Amino acid sequence: MRSSSLLLTVLLCIFILNSNAKKYKILMFSPKFAHSHVTYMGKIADTLVEAGHDVTVFLPEQSKNVKTNGTKLAKIIGMPAAPKVLKQFQGDVYFENTWTAGTQNPLGQKPLMSFVADTMAMQCEELMKHDEIFEYFKNENFDLGIVEIFDIRLL
Repeated sequence: MRSSSLLLTVLLCIFILNSNAKKYKILMFSPKFAHSHVTYMGKIADTLVEAGHDVTVFLPEQSKNVKTNGTKLAKIIGMPAAPKVLKQFQGDVYFENTWTAGTQNPLGQKPLMSFVADTMAMQCEELMKHDEIFEYFKNENFDLGIVEIFDIRLL
């Protein structure tokens, strides 16, 4: 996951440096499932805004524990979590021990990855019920969309 974050950061820096003359309209998808991910995506959004781009961050709620929206400068569009997603995140043990699990086997993270994939799928199902959000995105005519690698269902 760290190498994909580094790659995304490098690609965005190249994009920003090569786009000084044109202002792009950018949509970022940043589900509120973990504080660190929302903060990371928010910092990217703020960097793009500071470079002169028009950035909108779509922040569908997943975990009530994530209190930040990650950005200080970008426009924000929120969406409530699907009820079954909120239920899934109640007392979630997967995120509590993420950094201290100390597993020697990379497959030890499989339950966490399954949890993330399941909640992303549930939230995606909920999102598909909201035609007005898709209509808004379509009407905004974004030039670029940015998601983290595990959010590819929404591409």
